[in-house]
Amino acid sequence: MARRIAQAGLAWLGMSPRWRCNLAIAMQLSLIVMVLATVGFARQAAAERDVAAEWERHTVEVLDVTARLRVAALSAIRGERSYLLVDDPAFLEPYWDALAEIDSGLPRLQLLVVDNAEQTERFARIEGRLDYHLGIMDYMIALAESGRRDEALRRIASGEGKRAVDLIFADLDTFESVERSLLARRQAARERMAQTAEAYEYQLSLVGVVLLATGTWSAFAMRRSLEREEAARHELERHAMTDELTGLANRRETLAALARQMAGERRNGRSLSLAILDIDHFKRVNDTYGHPAGDEVIRRVGNLASQAVREQDLVGRVGGEEFIVILPDTDADAAMIACDRLRAMVAGTTLMLEGGRAVTITLSAGVAQMAPGDDQARLIAKADEALYAAKTAGRDRVLLAA
Repeated sequence: MARRIAQAGLAWLGMSPRWRCNLAIAMQLSLIVMVLATVGFARQAAAERDVAAEWERHTVEVLDVTARLRVAALSAIRGERSYLLVDDPAFLEPYWDALAEIDSGLPRLQLLVVDNAEQTERFARIEGRLDYHLGIMDYMIALAESGRRDEALRRIASGEGKRAVDLIFADLDTFESVERSLLARRQAARERMAQTAEAYEYQLSLVGVVLLATGTWSAFAMRRSLEREEAARHELERHAMTDELTGLANRRETLAALARQMAGERRNGRSLSLAILDIDHFKRVNDTYGHPAGDEVIRRVGNLASQAVREQDLVGRVGGEEFIVILPDTDADAAMIACDRLRAMVAGTTLMLEGGRAVTITLSAGVAQMAPGDDQARLIAKADEALYAAKTAGRDRVLLAA
């Protein structure tokens, strides 16, 4: 290319003024065409970026709703089973809260996928299975209220409810996978557009000295735009993985990290333990001091948990006042010691709220060690059962799953 430019420069010197003028006009016309093409291409790239950004926001919103539905389904199960076990109507409060979350989440999710026939069909299946499972739980509660609690407990022991929840979660997994796939396509299209833009700018910069200033400015502007876009993408990814209130890993990132850790520890033949923590009587804090105070309590507990664990451990908030601690390369005894140390730390800490108000809280925790054949759902279920055993036994304690 440099040789051709040099040859063109020598030819220019040997041309007559008339031909020089004609060639200059042709170059100016070419310049105008290239500038117009550049402007058009920039607009197209901007439009593609806007589409990709909008789709990223859409995907994050869909994943947020599905995560809330997962949490609500688990909360409904815990509330129902706790009520059946201890015959205390207070344990139904999480159940009713979960129903309200599901009732608000389903229409929102349906609206988000209304233009996607495949996802709409999958949504209908999820909605139907949720309705069926909630109907079973309503029936179990009705049995208990009519004095037939033993019959309800036998139905639970049959595993019917677990199978229904597994199907719901499998559909939600597929639902999220499709959304991520669509997002990946948009991002790939955006990346191709960005790469093409860079190549086009490089070719444009070779036109000559006349286009040097304009080409340099365009490349600089495009680079700044790409850097801002990359920074925005990283920020979006960070928000998608982080709990906004505590700064800890959110439910989706915690579960993903647990899957990675389980696979790695199983592959390397090492132990892994999981703890589920829950703030005792948290509703009283909200009712007595207000929700801002409750948020502050959750933040402080999250900070204490992060300080109490090792660097390789992970603390995540999975909803409400509940936290998960992943303890890689840790057996059950060591996990119990770590969790009891955290429990004592929380119990011995007086939290000062705004206005000089002091509140003392306690934690209950359930610990489970990964056993051969345990999948993620089974490991979480074991820790969850131990947590509720700790709650039932009087709270402010750490129990190991049987």
